[in-house]
Amino acid sequence: MATPLGRERTALTEKPVRWKEMDFVKLPGFSRPSRTDKGVHALQSSVHLDLESSRSLEYSPEYLTSIFNKYFHKNNLDIRIQSCQTVPDTFHARHSVKSRTYLYRFAVRKPCAETFKHNVESLAQIPFSEWKRKPEFDETRLRSALKLFLGVRDFRTFTTIRSKLESQAPPTVRTLHKLELSRGKPLLDAHYDPTNAHYTYWNITCKARSFLYKQIRRTVGVLLAVAQGHVSVDKVQHMFECPSHESWDPRASSAPPHGLYLVNVEYDPQDLMLCDNAGDLLTNTDAKIDHKSHKPRSYGFVVDTKPDFQVAQVLPGLCMGSQDVAQDTKLLAINQITHVLSLGVKVETVPSIVYRYEEVLDTPECQLQSILEPCFMFIDEGRRRGCVFVHCNAGVSRSAALVIAYLMKQGLSFKEGHAHLKKARSVIKPNPGFVAQLHMYEGMSPLMCCNYVYTQ
Repeated sequence: MATPLGRERTALTEKPVRWKEMDFVKLPGFSRPSRTDKGVHALQSSVHLDLESSRSLEYSPEYLTSIFNKYFHKNNLDIRIQSCQTVPDTFHARHSVKSRTYLYRFAVRKPCAETFKHNVESLAQIPFSEWKRKPEFDETRLRSALKLFLGVRDFRTFTTIRSKLESQAPPTVRTLHKLELSRGKPLLDAHYDPTNAHYTYWNITCKARSFLYKQIRRTVGVLLAVAQGHVSVDKVQHMFECPSHESWDPRASSAPPHGLYLVNVEYDPQDLMLCDNAGDLLTNTDAKIDHKSHKPRSYGFVVDTKPDFQVAQVLPGLCMGSQDVAQDTKLLAINQITHVLSLGVKVETVPSIVYRYEEVLDTPECQLQSILEPCFMFIDEGRRRGCVFVHCNAGVSRSAALVIAYLMKQGLSFKEGHAHLKKARSVIKPNPGFVAQLHMYEGMSPLMCCNYVYTQ
């Protein structure tokens, strides 16, 4: 199923899919797992919607699937929902992706085929432009170039994103898990499309967690140029050894978008599972709620009702926990704490310790962007001079969000930072607004990270 860019957003959010009847506070927020170029197809994809009812109603996944598909069918929209489930607030359709798999289909004209005229494209049942490509195609040479792309590589040469200043350029290092060449098939049998006999069909399968703008199409373009003898394998090696827009060989060109298909989006099953307030996993069956039920939505705000003296070591020179630790001079001395960063909760000071306080409320609407950079500088200074302790009230939401942001600045993804901190302090649970801001922070370049604003 080909999904034109933006059409899915209109269908899911801007059209009146019984939103008024379902009494939602506002039109749902919408996120998809990838931003595909115009002309690229999607055979399978996913989205997430943030739904909030003014009467605290929750609708079952089966009910939502039914009303959406009825609406799509009624309005002749080429979209169908195969399944739907309730997910935790930490899930994000794009940032929680484990891997994306793309398929690029192309055809090579056989040497024995008749010389085509310029109007032959219109003769095919499914028009394509491969008839313009020369029949020379060395499969062995292409396969020898495939291995150069696998693993952790700097793909700066394979993207068209540019920046006036090199320091402002977005990161271009990606990990390619799979890049394979295999024989393909025509979409229609030769009985229905006689032009099929003139071509050999091929598939290139590409799998990674994320891709740069036009990375796949430029990769395919280079591989085709190698197979046709226009670009050498050594030149491809040079593109990786000297990653730069200047390293691009003009004898190669980006493959056209119509041959590219998004075929699979993979998530870690753990990221799709709900947790109750005690941290126990709930199955999707447990999460199914009848759409007529009146169970109020819970954001899981933490009420600190008992002392918590755990000192969680996150990194060398960085610890976090609750306010109870920050007010216990013995624990501070035992853990050699030299700096204390307090978020929303002021504590009594000790002369030998350096303190910093930031006013932060534990609400989804509270913006973190203004405090990130000064807090990061304080943590860096504290780690150089000794050990920093970060706390809020319970050491669950505010301090956890800030420490995860700090871990992300060190190079971890949101998922990796959350998992790393969870191992050190299992009770962490940033509120949904903080989680959304961290997802936004993850997708920004270093110079933009402290200038964003989260809006619900």
